Amino acid sequence: MNLSKNPVLSLSIILLSLTVHGCTISNKKLPPSPEATQEQQQKVLTPEEIHEKVLTIDSHIDWPYRQFLNPDFQPNIRHLPGKLGSGQWDIVRMQEGGLDAVFMSIFTPQRERDRQGHEQAKAKAIKMIEITKKMAEENSEKVEIALNPEDAERLDKMGKIAIFMGIENGYPIGKDISNVKFFYDQGIRYIIITHSKNNELADSSTDEKQEWNGLSNLG
Repeated sequence: MNLSKNPVLSLSIILLSLTVHGCTISNKKLPPSPEATQEQQQKVLTPEEIHEKVLTIDSHIDWPYRQFLNPDFQPNIRHLPGKLGSGQWDIVRMQEGGLDAVFMSIFTPQRERDRQGHEQAKAKAIKMIEITKKMAEENSEKVEIALNPEDAERLDKMGKIAIFMGIENGYPIGKDISNVKFFYDQGIRYIIITHSKNNELADSSTDEKQEWNGLSNLG
């Protein structure tokens, strides 16, 4: 997306990026404040302790599209990291790493920007949402679909993993803005507007031609 003429949008995305990807925590000890008690000064949490205390979230897991292409993949068993076909994710490795919540990426590759292309993209997105919900149902003792921050906190206390869903590439929206509510009602909680090509919502930063000079009127 071309952001050069929209500094407010640029700043918003930078701030969002910092929020999503996190900031590096320095391991240097800061001088204690005068008000800090001796006990507080002596207690310094290790990275492992901090990780255990906070709600950890991975905001982008590409599993749904991989499962769509490879229905035989089993997300409830451990797969060796780095191996071809490991899926880059499974429930067991989430538990091992202390990951509390994820956003499953409902990704649709860009095709023709016509009625047929948009309908096919919407159908694929619906199928991947169904795949994700089915996975949660089949592993309900370990994971559950989450729709808001309160769900994530509730599931964390129950020892369960929160499964959020977001759309990567607004291509399935097509030219019908009512699809935003449709997907929200299906459990989608964010939409990445573009991917590698322009769509009806906005320009992609990696497309050869800037069509909308940023967001379209629909976007």
